[in-house]
Amino acid sequence: MLNSLSVAAINPMKLKGLWIDGYVLDFHSISSTPTGDPYHPFDTKRTELGELVYRLKYRVDAGALADIVQIAGEFVKKWNPPVECIVPAPPSLQRKSQPVVEITRELAKYLDLITCENAVAKVHTTPQMKNVPV
Repeated sequence: MLNSLSVAAINPMKLKGLWIDGYVLDFHSISSTPTGDPYHPFDTKRTELGELVYRLKYRVDAGALADIVQIAGEFVKKWNPPVECIVPAPPSLQRKSQPVVEITRELAKYLDLITCENAVAKVHTTPQMKNVPV
């Protein structure tokens, strides 16, 4: 689905779980093929949103952050859930700059909401989501 105001195509999918309503905006990767090159071991094809997340996470690209916030913000405004704050998922890996927290802070500003950064905490170490089998 491409929103005419959006900077990238997204494919929102409803999440099933023990909550009222939730969505993921798209997959991160479409495919990842081994190359045999030790310096570039995989040829990874990403969705448009996945590429933006990659650029934010591994290239520290502020433009990608702005685009992600615009995309997510437009989706949330259209969806219009009854929310009072935005809660980031605790990261699995400690970084100097936490992309999920950065997105949360900027999205909260975009939507005129507050962030609740300490509302959820990890009780034990978990693997990075990219390493969790589907």
